[in-house]
Amino acid sequence: MKSVLISSYDRNLDYNHIEYLLKDRLMPYVKFHNKHNKNIAKTHEIKLVYDTYDVNKEKHQENKYIFGEYYISEALLQGFEYSLKKLKGYHFRCDPRVRGHYTVTINHKEYSARNYKKLEPNEELVFLDEEEYNNIELRKMIHLLPESLHWLTLSTGLTIEERENKVREWIKTIIEHVSTLNN
Repeated sequence: MKSVLISSYDRNLDYNHIEYLLKDRLMPYVKFHNKHNKNIAKTHEIKLVYDTYDVNKEKHQENKYIFGEYYISEALLQGFEYSLKKLKGYHFRCDPRVRGHYTVTINHKEYSARNYKKLEPNEELVFLDEEEYNNIELRKMIHLLPESLHWLTLSTGLTIEERENKVREWIKTIIEHVSTLNN
């Protein structure tokens, strides 16, 4: 059985339609932790986990979906992905074993970002999170910035040090843009 993480991200995701798709396509195959779900085939092909990141903090629903596990066939996965791609946003398969954080220091203050590894193309996605206190104001304002600053895409061929430097430069740029909005 293979594991798949699908990540949807953008500014102002269409949560009404996402909810409908999850209920219609995936909920019949959710794993219950205290009882058996008769809809899950004994020889299921895929364990699917789904997550979202909304650049607009007011719309973002932290960890709303990540804890659900859906045991489905390849055909159901393809149907779910097909329907997702019709919705606003970016929707990618990511490696479910690779979800982490960067913590960088800028002017003696710590900032953090979460990361995922896309499967195709083989890139790393980086999003501003709220793990560090200094991120809170940035996270509230990032959706007002140019789309090119909403997330960062990194080559997986870079060293850890190179990736950390790029994350640091990206966050510095966000800080600069947010400071101009506040003035």
